[in-house]
Amino acid sequence: MESLISVILGALLGAFLSHVSSYLNERRIYKRQLKDKLREKVLNPLIDEIEDNRLRLEGSFRVEEKETVKYILPVDDLWREVKKSGLLMELHETTRMELKRFYIKVREVKELIRWIHDKEDKGETVNKDVLEEIDGKRRELLKRAEKLIALLEKEAEELGIRLTRKRKDGD
Repeated sequence: MESLISVILGALLGAFLSHVSSYLNERRIYKRQLKDKLREKVLNPLIDEIEDNRLRLEGSFRVEEKETVKYILPVDDLWREVKKSGLLMELHETTRMELKRFYIKVREVKELIRWIHDKEDKGETVNKDVLEEIDGKRRELLKRAEKLIALLEKEAEELGIRLTRKRKDGD
């Protein structure tokens, strides 16, 4: 009878330990996959897009080429994709709020530039105050972009994610 009880207890203990081991292994794999997704779908693309916006905002938003005028708009395509993915919830709340504030300002600048473009297409003149407003928002966005890139890099480091950016500083 004792041997039967020890066999049953051994089998139960083995099944329990096997289940716990399987759970821990799946959890480790999930965390690794989540880190990879965050790196590939959130952090790297957003840092690259913010860097691209920084470069776009450093110059003039209105460039005259021969007989045409070219308007340089900041971009927010990847931000919209990342918001839809739901992966932002894995980032710290302050990081999410800073991203949101940055992209709200990006959208405001885009709308103002488009408004100027429409006015100029109609042959109307644009008020100097609007141009000064755009310059002020562009300067603010440049400052925010630098801080946001540093914040995202810090977040990646805290999460144990090694970033693989397209552009490095100085490129």
